[in-house]
Amino acid sequence: MMKIRIWLLKLLLIASVIAIGAFGIGLIPSFPGVMVRDYQWPVAAWAFTLGAAVAVVSYWLAAFIAWHLLDCITANAAFTQRAVTLIIRLKWAVGAMALGLLVCLPQWYRMADHDDAPGVMVIGLGFFAIPAIVWLFLAILQQLWTTALAYKTENDMTV
Repeated sequence: MMKIRIWLLKLLLIASVIAIGAFGIGLIPSFPGVMVRDYQWPVAAWAFTLGAAVAVVSYWLAAFIAWHLLDCITANAAFTQRAVTLIIRLKWAVGAMALGLLVCLPQWYRMADHDDAPGVMVIGLGFFAIPAIVWLFLAILQQLWTTALAYKTENDMTV
């Protein structure tokens, strides 16, 4: 049953990478021109484009690391140093994604102000908050995993 769940997670990872890739390749290159034309603030438009590109690349990296973490779980090596290292790398990839989306916030503000739609700013904050919360969760998970690994290593030495 666990193999089916992991297989499903890997399938969802592939689908999400394809969807984010289509977004990144299809839409991000057109962002600066449209935003400069509509909102007349080139610095924020280019920052938005750069931040979105960083977020997409960081997402791809996080998906790649998550794939390897799922492989670790499949091999019954979840509580190993390799798994802890993968969680640390995943934490930093998600953190880079959050920072990329943070750079996008000035343009979200400009769009909300220009269109007199405060909900647009809430959407932008939501895009930033989700990876920021996952980043924090992964930092806590890293500490828990490290502690569990230390207990496991201590018990293995005792026996």
